[in-house]
Amino acid sequence: MRIPSAKIHPGITMHKIPVKGPAGLLFAVGMVIVFLIYLPEARWFLVLSLALGVIIGVILRLTSRD
Repeated sequence: MRIPSAKIHPGITMHKIPVKGPAGLLFAVGMVIVFLIYLPEARWFLVLSLALGVIIGVILRLTSRD
């Protein structure tokens, strides 16, 4: 039975949860540790993505216009 006047709640989405300060870094590091412990197949992916992220970060820092 549907109620025509009821508005459907869209739910909680991750992009609307505000994370400021060290909480985001803590979450990211915690998730990497969980993946390293419980999913050993992902170790190469995590190591390579970390290296690639550092390289891209350095390139963006060197080429910034500020």
